[in-house]
Order: sequence, then structure tokens, then C-alpha cells
Amino acid sequence: MPGPGAGYRTGDAQWNGKMPIAISSPLMSLDTAETEQGAFIAPCDLEIVQITINVVVTPGTAAGSWNFGTRADVGAFVLANDVALGVATGPYDLPLDHADVVTLNVNKGDILEFDTGGEATTTGDAVFGIVMMPRGPA
Repeated sequence: MPGPGAGYRTGDAQWNGKMPIAISSPLMSLDTAETEQGAFIAPCDLEIVQITINVVVTPGTAAGSWNFGTRADVGAFVLANDVALGVATGPYDLPLDHADVVTLNVNKGDILEFDTGGEATTTGDAVFGIVMMPRGPA
């Protein structure tokens, strides 16, 4: 064990297993349609293991929808999920078996993007987060 003040070199750390990949959108408006935000290229085949919505400003007059998908298909993974009118601010996990979740499998090379539909007509802001694990053998 190193003595006091010796520190720990992270280069000496070892990891045996898969590492999660977490991405998030920028702050996105639910009352103005925004497309192609937060582009990320999948470095390998991935599986979505957590979907989090953090409502920053509550939608004011109608629910606002959002999508998570690819450049070719904005709703490939999450299609038109609503952030409800009047929902309290704060983080919420979207169940992986929710009807708006299309698939949990992401393919290597997919360009992943967040998108909002803009249906909340006066207010509404949120940040969306996705946690993924590599698919296949460790």
C-alpha cells in the first residue's frame, strides 16, 4: 500500500468487464421542435439499459414529446414519448418495457440523436439521458 501522499496512478488501474456508456442531450425545448441534437456515434454494438428524462421546466399547456434514434430514423429507439402536462420537475426513468421504447439494440456506427416534437405550446424544457452497455462477449 502506498504511503501517505503517494497517491494512486490511474494508469495502474485494471478493469475486467464491460464499461457503460452514458450520453445525454443538451437542454431541449418541449415547446419548440428541435431535431438532431447531441449526435453520438456508437463505437460498438450496444444495448440500452437506462433511459432518464430530467424535466427542467414543466410543460405548460400540452404534453411535449421526444424521440431518441438515429440520423436515418429519429424514433428508432424511443418514439414520441410524452412529457406530461404539469409533471413535476426532476428526473424520471422511462421503463425499458414502455410502449414508446421501440428497441434496446444499437448497432456499431449508428449516429444517435435526440429530437423533440414541440407539442408543449408555451413552456417545457428537459434533458434526456441514455445509458448503454456493449453487447457481445466481455
